Amino acid sequence: MPFPIVFPSQNGPGRLLELCSFRRSKISESRYDEVFDGITVITSTFPISRQSLYGRKIDQPDISVLIADWTSAEEKDVFEPGEQYQSIKPAFGELISPENTDFACHHLILTGPAATPEAGVYLVRFYTVPVSKHQEFGSRLNEHISSFFEKQGPIFFVVAPSRENQQVVVCIWGWAKAEDAKNYLQSEGFRHFQKAGESLYTSVEEYQAKLKKWEARK
Repeated sequence: MPFPIVFPSQNGPGRLLELCSFRRSKISESRYDEVFDGITVITSTFPISRQSLYGRKIDQPDISVLIADWTSAEEKDVFEPGEQYQSIKPAFGELISPENTDFACHHLILTGPAATPEAGVYLVRFYTVPVSKHQEFGSRLNEHISSFFEKQGPIFFVVAPSRENQQVVVCIWGWAKAEDAKNYLQSEGFRHFQKAGESLYTSVEEYQAKLKKWEARK
């Protein structure tokens, strides 16, 4: 199997990474934080919970971005239908804009570390890749890592197909600062990867976000 890809390679229990984005409602910042705190207090008690990283898209600050690390896909599949998990959904409804209730969500099954590392900027790309081309696309990514990341690599880099849609290959880079992400996207190494892999994917979407580990103020 070509995926998941985890850089740097580390031993660990692995995790289920949930990546979500949604348009924020127009409630006040203080109320928003209060509601999110309440959700985090509850989720921190879940036996499947590891951590939450929360923030906004850099170029669209009205879009919230959330990374939740769970123990595993199997354990979340069992726990999610239960009353304890379902209890947080009404509160989330207050955070999402009633004019645009789209809630983009992708779950990635990853090996290695138990939690997503903290970084100054998170660069996210969604490549639409036919499943028949996953092997070759994964090979291109591994070639890119081995030839480029030793010189100016990110804090971390993970790749896996979305559980929601196997044709969507989600790539997440963690960089120390926005300038590092910008320099990377403009680098010869990244342009080479794009050119080498462009015949394998049919579309690509991208955003950058600033996230921080959310510790609820109990």
